[in-house]
Amino acid sequence: MGGDVCRRYCLGFAPGRNMLVAHLSQAGFTPQEMIDANVAVSRGRGQLADRFYDRVMFPIFDEQGHNIAFGGRIMGDGQPKYLNTAETSVFHKKRNLYGFNWAKEFIVAQDTAIVVEGYTDCIACWEAGIKNVVATLGTALTEHHVKTLTRFAKRIVYMFDGDAAGQKAARRAIQFIEQDSMDLRCVVLPDGNDPMEFITAHGGQELQARIDAAEPLMDFVYRSLQESSDITTPGGRAKALEDALTLIYPLRDSYMIDTYFIQIADLLGLDLETVRASSGRVFRDVAKREDAERRREQQQTQRNGKVIPCAEQQPPFRDCAERCGESGECGGGQKIQAAEPQKRPFAVERRKAERQQEKAEAEARRKAERRAAKIESQLISAGGQILKRGLL
Repeated sequence: MGGDVCRRYCLGFAPGRNMLVAHLSQAGFTPQEMIDANVAVSRGRGQLADRFYDRVMFPIFDEQGHNIAFGGRIMGDGQPKYLNTAETSVFHKKRNLYGFNWAKEFIVAQDTAIVVEGYTDCIACWEAGIKNVVATLGTALTEHHVKTLTRFAKRIVYMFDGDAAGQKAARRAIQFIEQDSMDLRCVVLPDGNDPMEFITAHGGQELQARIDAAEPLMDFVYRSLQESSDITTPGGRAKALEDALTLIYPLRDSYMIDTYFIQIADLLGLDLETVRASSGRVFRDVAKREDAERRREQQQTQRNGKVIPCAEQQPPFRDCAERCGESGECGGGQKIQAAEPQKRPFAVERRKAERQQEKAEAEARRKAERRAAKIESQLISAGGQILKRGLL
């Protein structure tokens, strides 16, 4: 990216080493204001540290063009690769979209919104002349994103990298296909390319042609299921049937559910009644798994407390892999912070209190006995003195 691109999209660089904290302090901002804006983190004893360091910075704007957050891409191989401002009173990553302030008018003009997964992908599309593009902020497409976009267009094209994560994101987006008469389509780029890499190799016109030919999301998901299973064998068909029914579980209450059953039956060469009968068992299994997962999350939260970014630890961790492992499953550099010890059951607490009371009563009795012995000794001594004086 050249200097013109950086200026056009207000890009910057965060060197770290407390340079931002020093600059903002000189500008009159208080430590609490920096922490609330999530550009600094507390290191204890009143000291602050920059939240972002050695990162290219992408300002995130709301729909009206107000700067509400930042995203930083690491320079080099550190982790997490992308680090966003944490949730604040004005920034919510499940609601906001990168570049929406610039793309909004083009989305309206073309009645189509294109969704990609990274800031650089967004900028590469804009520079290639594809202006109706926004990016999610480290999350999959959410219901809030869909509601925002369908205010301006009825056609949404979700563009994925051609990898396993992209396939998973496509399947998760199925739950939105019936919202607000929306036409949800997808483009999966070949060879694992992201949009920026594809544009670099093939140009913007080729990418636009693929966008124009985007296929309905449900068709893509069914096709990918067919390609990933050997439906020529009974075992392969059984697996594909279970996978397909699991995918449409979010649509189980739809008035179009029979249509989806028919599509699955045609795809796998099964009769409709077999698909419908199997759906009850698969849907129950999915519901049980989701319920068990919710209970595990609740227990984990109760046991371990809240989740906080590695960058906000004391001191901040530059590489979350050092703390969270190489898998990156920490969600952008997060770890579980130990919570307060759980309270013991009431019966245990009661026995502990009774033992403490018995111990206190025994100690009181010993003190009383020592006091009585001392008084008796004093009385005997006083009596001896009186007797001695009488004899004299």
